[in-house]
Amino acid sequence: MPSLSLSLFSFWSHCSHTLLHSDLSSLDYCVWGWMKELVYSVKVVTRDALLDRILDAADRIRNSQRKLQRATRAVHNRAANCIVAGGRIFENRL
Repeated sequence: MPSLSLSLFSFWSHCSHTLLHSDLSSLDYCVWGWMKELVYSVKVVTRDALLDRILDAADRIRNSQRKLQRATRAVHNRAANCIVAGGRIFENRL
């Protein structure tokens, strides 16, 4: 597997948060965590610098289609394994 600046494990680790809002999905939390990691990887001291980093992070995420597709497949895989396990522990199937 090619080396990525953020490994899939790191990317997926942002998804471990409990969903607090029914209108947010696991992928929403993943993308938000990924964006926060990109934006705050360096200290931001001005509003303009923060805006630039947010826009840059959005572009980097938008241009990372393969990583987004892998994350989407991972969510589908986890959901399918959860269904097969009847909602019980399924991580051993991954």
